[in-house]
Amino acid sequence: MNWIYNFLKPVDPKEVGNQLVRCSCGRVMWLKGHDKVKKHHIGHQMRTLEQGSIFEFLKLKLGLISRRTFGEWLRDKMESRAE
Repeated sequence: MNWIYNFLKPVDPKEVGNQLVRCSCGRVMWLKGHDKVKKHHIGHQMRTLEQGSIFEFLKLKLGLISRRTFGEWLRDKMESRAE
């Protein structure tokens, strides 16, 4: 039963050493995230995440926040073919 508590407890930025932010385009990501994710959001305004949906919470807990979305992956593929 302890694993349920650990899964459902909120993320404390002090424990993680990182902060969740929401981009002006709506994407939730880590402030010190991967460059592959952040390069698509250069010039966008970032705000500290204060509220999120259940879907975003599940993505966070499953580790999918730090992964590229399909659209970001596709743009990377298209840019690499153009070079």
